[in-house]
Amino acid sequence: MNNKKEEIEVLTVEEVANLLKLSKITIYRLIKTGEIPAYKIGASWRINKKDLELYIEAKKKGSNEK
Repeated sequence: MNNKKEEIEVLTVEEVANLLKLSKITIYRLIKTGEIPAYKIGASWRINKKDLELYIEAKKKGSNEK
């Protein structure tokens, strides 16, 4: 039996801002509006890499429909 757990990659707001070439303030705004799913650990926000990838794919599809 394989008990190997799937490892979840987690990003900070700063890492997401750097990846998307946006300011940290913009990332916080996207989190606040619920566009990017995130959660707090202590005082720090964290974003699952998979959630960010899904967000990017949804944005790509949305921009192709215009």
